[in-house]
Amino acid sequence: MDDIIIKNDELKQIINEQITQSRRDSLVKKINEWEEQSIIKIREVANNTRKQLSNAFGEHMNEIKKSSANLTQELRKACNDRNFVDTDLKKWIEMLDKLKKDSIVLLTIEVTQDNAPNSFISKIIINGIDVTSKDVFNQTAGSIRIEDYGQITQSRRDSLVKKINEWEEQSIIKIREVANNTRKQLSNAFGEHMNEIKKSSASLTEELRKARNDRNFVDTDLKKWIEMLDNLKKDSIVLLTVDVIQDNAPNSFISKIIINGIDVTSKDVFNQTAGSIRTEDYGQVIAHDQMNDHGTARSKNEYSSAQHRFRFKIEHLHTDKWIFFGIVSRDAPMQPLSYSTPTTYGWGGNNSVYLNGVDQTHSGGYKSDLEINDIIELMIDCDRRTIRWTNQRTKNTHTLDVDTNKCRFPWQLSVGLYYLGDRFRILS
Repeated sequence: MDDIIIKNDELKQIINEQITQSRRDSLVKKINEWEEQSIIKIREVANNTRKQLSNAFGEHMNEIKKSSANLTQELRKACNDRNFVDTDLKKWIEMLDKLKKDSIVLLTIEVTQDNAPNSFISKIIINGIDVTSKDVFNQTAGSIRIEDYGQITQSRRDSLVKKINEWEEQSIIKIREVANNTRKQLSNAFGEHMNEIKKSSASLTEELRKARNDRNFVDTDLKKWIEMLDNLKKDSIVLLTVDVIQDNAPNSFISKIIINGIDVTSKDVFNQTAGSIRTEDYGQVIAHDQMNDHGTARSKNEYSSAQHRFRFKIEHLHTDKWIFFGIVSRDAPMQPLSYSTPTTYGWGGNNSVYLNGVDQTHSGGYKSDLEINDIIELMIDCDRRTIRWTNQRTKNTHTLDVDTNKCRFPWQLSVGLYYLGDRFRILS
């Protein structure tokens, strides 16, 4: 008993708030540094791209003006002197054609993103189109007068600078959003984990105190308490091994930041509904309460990073067995038909699989096979951009890759019912 009490005192030292606070502060510092460095990198690329664009337009136009001035001078002299032959005419026509082609190059420049696979933020680059093709030249040159080139190229340059500015602004917003969400998840993970450990430790301390005072315990009690202490110690150390890392996706311009080493699954409830559906028990229960018709509900929380696991228990289900579990982009419009909403990914009854709101029945060999009291697990993996559906009764598991160009972060849980009386509960 004395050894157990000593170990319990040691445990209290391990879960000292100062130690965990120091670790949390160091991780928040890493997030802040990633946020700051990423924004600096984005601004540097945007500034360099604007500068390259300006130089390209300026230098190119100067060369064209210089060549045009030389040709004009040569033509004027030849005209005044009346001293030229057919080969001179042919040469001047070729020079004019070349000048026109060189001018059109500026009108075919484009600003694009490299769109590397699995890239969190794509780098912006300047692309040009080959205008040596006769078709491209004729289509472009035929509709533009030489005297309009200056105004047209300035307009083109302005539109490209606008695209760079928009990329810069949207990328910085995305960085700040991920950083804020990661800081929040880290704080929640530490807070909830510490509260659970403290609660378990306090309960064990009280149990030990009572057993020692009453002198009422046996060997099996001692063994149980030792196991409880070991488990608490392991749970405590988890917080000290948590780290913030970058996913380092291949060819990624900026790698996304993620929390590694702890389950940051958040408890969630539903607080948004549309159609024939309502929430009960503070958003933990979704119930169909009107005539047979579609209804949908969305979660309170939003998800942009890490992994999140949820379990749903089906409490009542019509014989036609229609129900939907999945995700949707926060920015998608709220409407009763959850599964057909653009950006929606998930699984429904009748063996239905939905990708960006489009039915792909039996995709991946999916069979709904749902019954009352089934527990459905939905895993959202923002870092790998996947969701996973598991029926704990049948052990069937299915995974969907989520195209973040179609379903942008942040994501929300999206569920749907159709039949009167159907209901399910979110367990975690």
